[in-house]
Amino acid sequence: MAWGVIYIDGNNLGKLYSRIQTDQEYIKVSENIERASINAVNQVIEQMKLKDKYASPILGGDDIMLFVPSRLAIDIYFKLDEILTKEFRNIDGKGNGISYCGSILFCKKTMPLKIIFEASNSLLKEAKSAYYNNFQKGEKEKKLYCYESTLG
Repeated sequence: MAWGVIYIDGNNLGKLYSRIQTDQEYIKVSENIERASINAVNQVIEQMKLKDKYASPILGGDDIMLFVPSRLAIDIYFKLDEILTKEFRNIDGKGNGISYCGSILFCKKTMPLKIIFEASNSLLKEAKSAYYNNFQKGEKEKKLYCYESTLG
């Protein structure tokens, strides 16, 4: 048995927060990001009938980590991507959105959590590095996907 570990983190939040003028506006945007992330995960869980088949050790703000059945991980990731793209489009109510990067780690269910978190974080950093390198080169903003198999 194996897990697909999906890890997603928002990009350029500092840029979004730098436009904020008041504490109330900061709170509103933070709550919108939190609500959008939770809503997206809940929609995916419901649509893909994953109740009691997943774990979510990180779900807050712009960070999402899901442990899902490995055979469904890629489909779940793309469904989550579809929903998050809509949810994050106008996150501040003024037409400003956020993008994000994500990774999927495939691993045995017996793998120690510390190693899973380290490997997932490493993959996410790799995806973010590629994203920022492409963005700095003037390429159109896009999400990148990074996969690593540790099944064998």
